Amino acid sequence: MKKLILFLLLLLTVALFLPVTGVNAVRPSKGVGEKDKIIDDFFMQGLKSYIQRDFKGAAESWQKVLELQPTHNRAKIYFEKAFYKYQTMETNFYRGLNHFNKENYKTAIPFFKETLIVNPRHQKAIYYLQLCYDLLKTVLKIVDAPGKEGKDIKKLTITTDDEIVLYAVGFDGIGNYLGPVKVKWATTGTLDEIEKPDPDNKLNFSPATFDTKGSIVATLSKEISAKTGEIIIKRGKLKYVKILDGSDFMGKDVD
Repeated sequence: MKKLILFLLLLLTVALFLPVTGVNAVRPSKGVGEKDKIIDDFFMQGLKSYIQRDFKGAAESWQKVLELQPTHNRAKIYFEKAFYKYQTMETNFYRGLNHFNKENYKTAIPFFKETLIVNPRHQKAIYYLQLCYDLLKTVLKIVDAPGKEGKDIKKLTITTDDEIVLYAVGFDGIGNYLGPVKVKWATTGTLDEIEKPDPDNKLNFSPATFDTKGSIVATLSKEISAKTGEIIIKRGKLKYVKILDGSDFMGKDVD
């Protein structure tokens, strides 16, 4: 019975000192000298960097291991793997950057995506990928003149005697002028409806009904549209007077 108890205690002691799963599971045995300790530290740092997708840092740590102990087989295998991933990641990133600098934003996107597959934390790839999407996105504006010099239509008050001409123009995500854009025009609020079913980049708006207000909307797609500020329509000037024999414009002229 005593032998059984001693045997169980021995098993328990061994279990307590066995390495756990994860990084420690592949931790190499420490030597007795200072050099072995340095090799061990560099090896473990390489593992931590690799787990964090810092392939450059991992390769550098394992390279230091190999400089101290060229026969370290695991460091050699891990170094080659980390260096390959780092090289692939950076090659894709700089190919994407080269296309980006040439303003080939659509072509650059797949390279930045490939970079992020290897390392989702690659901050430069994240930045340039988002910038590509922003640059390719059309920003629609309604302005008072053709071309890039037109000004936004903000709050406006006109009468039924007036006509305003509006233009739909496009810009990219950082303000570069893209040109005129054919859109569908519509009104909101109580403004007169626009009878112009076909898309066009220009709108001549001549209100016929006073005491109305609303905005004019230009729509390119479900995701892209623009709207003017509030437009208020007031009564125009009196031009002539008629005498009728009935009310509500139903009467006839009286001679």
